[in-house]
Amino acid sequence: MSNLREKFERALESDDKGLAGSFAVIVDGISDDGHALARSIAEAPEVDGWVIIENQDRLVSGEFVNVKITAADEHDLWADLV
Repeated sequence: MSNLREKFERALESDDKGLAGSFAVIVDGISDDGHALARSIAEAPEVDGWVIIENQDRLVSGEFVNVKITAADEHDLWADLV
């Protein structure tokens, strides 16, 4: 399990509103459907899952942005810009 997913799951368990905090991710690229594909600095490219930022095709690879996790699936986390 990735460090990012572990942090998300701990936050989910400890926060009665569901999600806690925000953090910086680096954008690695844009998917064909216009979502930014990012990762935290603790995640390895091509090994760990993505942090997917929906409808953010204007972000640039290499750019750092702050996000708040909104959901998780088996491999990836979904986030909004903050």
